[in-house]
Amino acid sequence: LTNGVADISTVQSLQLPTYTVATAANIANVANGQIIYVTDGDGGSPSLAVYSVDNWKKVLLSGNISSV
Repeated sequence: LTNGVADISTVQSLQLPTYTVATAANIANVANGQIIYVTDGDGGSPSLAVYSVDNWKKVLLSGNISSV
């Protein structure tokens, strides 16, 4: 940690905590900018969620990554 910032650039990947919509609603100690993986977050499909302005906001997962 440098100045409160964790450098994760040397790790291969990052595993996010996994929740359902129901369990995410009960997370204690939430703060703006937190990110979680939600298994049923977008009409039953997986999504990422970011905590912002007193609620979890979905970040849609669509399509595969591509170099094109």
